[in-house]
Amino acid sequence: MVGFIGDGASVNTGHVNGVISIFQRNVNQSIILVKCMSHRVELAFKDAMKTSSLFKQVYNLLDQLFTFFHKSQQQTGGLEEAFQALDKQVIMPTRVGGTRWIGHTQRALQNMIKAYPALMRHLNFGDHLLAAFIDHYHHNLSEAGIDVSAAELEWTSLKQALYNTDSFNIHSMTWQTINRLFHTQYPNVLGLVDLILSLPAGTSECERGFSQMKVTKTSYRNKLKSTTMSMLMTIQLHSPSVSSFNPMPAIQQWNHHHHRKPNFMDVRHRKKLNVIMAESNEAVEAKDDAQHASDMPVEQGTEAAADTQSFEAGQGLDSDYESDFSDLLESDVGSDTDLM
Repeated sequence: MVGFIGDGASVNTGHVNGVISIFQRNVNQSIILVKCMSHRVELAFKDAMKTSSLFKQVYNLLDQLFTFFHKSQQQTGGLEEAFQALDKQVIMPTRVGGTRWIGHTQRALQNMIKAYPALMRHLNFGDHLLAAFIDHYHHNLSEAGIDVSAAELEWTSLKQALYNTDSFNIHSMTWQTINRLFHTQYPNVLGLVDLILSLPAGTSECERGFSQMKVTKTSYRNKLKSTTMSMLMTIQLHSPSVSSFNPMPAIQQWNHHHHRKPNFMDVRHRKKLNVIMAESNEAVEAKDDAQHASDMPVEQGTEAAADTQSFEAGQGLDSDYESDFSDLLESDVGSDTDLM
């Protein structure tokens, strides 16, 4: 044995425990390693394609097509129906890369070219549904300021933008993320999507609301107002968990919404606050008394002073009061005498 052929992996070329080293120690010291030409061509092709932006786009497209259909049985079934409608043989997207990288990539590209009509028919999903929604909600969309004529064009452009962008994974995106990223570019079609997403898909939310209502409004809390009940249920149903809740925005809003006293429980601050409040109250009372005295006529002020003096002298009861209650007072005195 004078040599063997293998790829350039470290398991073959290692100087300590590689296959070539083991052969040289145990079989023949003159054994040489010949690196596989196919592998070397493939590595050279990879290095050359790293600088090609077009190849990266094609490679990512093939990889995303395979992932898109491989992970969804529903999409696979829809593509098969598209092949049947075109009366063509079913050719599914295949994996790129792998042990025979060039061969796998070439086969995936050839399959995509053959299946292109069916792929376009299937991937143009939503076009007929979009037209149906626009026709049904035409009046509502127009009132909301949505240009229904531009929605279909924006739908095609939006799909192209999603598939041509490499900065995010389209399979993990939500409509909320899409709306945040593309709302300014495609406002009309995303407005239609908001309308579609507002349609209820089930009664589970209602059932959870009824269950939470029973937990919140018990027999001991049956006097809760509707506004309080609504706020409590909103907190229970839509608030994050305790572990992920950030209270700082609520605290800041509470502090800045009205004049608060955050140091009220501090004894030192409370004493200073009590002194300030007492001085403020005295000043307000003195100001009110001065204002009242200045607004009162002279005759009325004289009569009020006379009434005050007579009341202090023990003559606060007028004659009518004495005449009305004199009999009652005499009877009370007589009853007290009898008891004694």
